[in-house]
Amino acid sequence: MKESNNNKTRSILLNTINRPTPEEALSLKEKDIIKTGNKIGYKFSHKIMNSIYDVHEALMPIMESGLISMMKDTEKKNPDYYIFARDGELIYDALWGIGQSKEKNLEKRVYYLKTSLGMNDDKNNSKYLNEIGITKSRFKKGKEMIFIDSGFEGSLFHKVGKWTRYNKDLPNSRMDGYLVDTSKSSTFNILNLHKLKLIEVENMTKKMKESPYMKHANGTINTIVCAFLQLMPKFTGRFVSTYYKNGYWDVMPEENTFIRENSIISNNHNQRTNSNQYNLIETIPYCINADIVNPVASLLLQKKTLDYFSNPNTQDRIYDKIKKS
Repeated sequence: MKESNNNKTRSILLNTINRPTPEEALSLKEKDIIKTGNKIGYKFSHKIMNSIYDVHEALMPIMESGLISMMKDTEKKNPDYYIFARDGELIYDALWGIGQSKEKNLEKRVYYLKTSLGMNDDKNNSKYLNEIGITKSRFKKGKEMIFIDSGFEGSLFHKVGKWTRYNKDLPNSRMDGYLVDTSKSSTFNILNLHKLKLIEVENMTKKMKESPYMKHANGTINTIVCAFLQLMPKFTGRFVSTYYKNGYWDVMPEENTFIRENSIISNNHNQRTNSNQYNLIETIPYCINADIVNPVASLLLQKKTLDYFSNPNTQDRIYDKIKKS
């Protein structure tokens, strides 16, 4: 059984196309993820990872507060939530975890949307979007859609509208958007983090200053949270091109440079490489858009997010506050 678990973990870590599903992440043990990652060859500093864990731990009650504020407004209409990869993946895991309470079928209304500004304006983009329920007709009528991303303008929200051939202004009456941090010119909502306790804000700021993301620990709490979501390790490279396989349209990410440079066998065929990609969690990025791809660290953080938000106590606390609105 132990060998079987190790093989499963290895298979997941070497899947450079698909980020693990929440079910897969929850099924793995932290020690197996680290041990298997070391065998593959990922350099892993426990000291650095612990500092990233500390930021993540400080973020959890803050993200909980932000999602409660949003859901007080949105859940009245039972919308579908489309969380944009990759900066929004922590929010995707959080909403998926909350959805395990089976309240109002939330778990069936949360989608991980694979897009990036690096994608070509391919006609097949609309086929992928249509498969997950984003269509031109849906912008006009039908159930509401909520788009969620880290920041700052909501450019990808407009891109999705363009790819589905809905070329009118967004947001509209059938779609709304939330960003963790916004520019002054953005027409979308900012995630409400204004009702936090001072100690929560101070703790998040302190932990960011003690992490590899220390250079982005200044500004409003929305700015700091946005920075962490953009800089935290990702499982895959940026999603860049649609492809068709086994009867479905999907989106291919850029190649993991660590896998390529070390000639490790994986399923990374037909991928192009981002020369600006980092694979070390020790990296201290000066740019908020630095692309840090480390499946081991990403999977560990994914598992911690899911553990927090799929906890029945967390779910009860969230829904108690939503229903009081």
